[in-house]
Amino acid sequence: MKAFEWPSKYAGKPFWDTTAIGRKESEMSIKQIDKIAARQFPMVGVAMPDEIKMPVDDLTELSVTQKRQKSYDRIDGASAHDRS
Repeated sequence: MKAFEWPSKYAGKPFWDTTAIGRKESEMSIKQIDKIAARQFPMVGVAMPDEIKMPVDDLTELSVTQKRQKSYDRIDGASAHDRS
């Protein structure tokens, strides 16, 4: 959750806030827009502090747990939603 909240706090707005998109661009040519957009590619993630990032071991464990749960669901024919 910290890794989701930190970029929003760092940017000063939620990542889904798109209110500024399209205002000035609506007056621009596609060549002007391409020139601006080209600087953003390839897109790399935000450099956040290590204490915010999820450790690789946690990501791996989460992935293994999810795969294991899907296997169990196939075996017994029930989804996690059905069990709750």
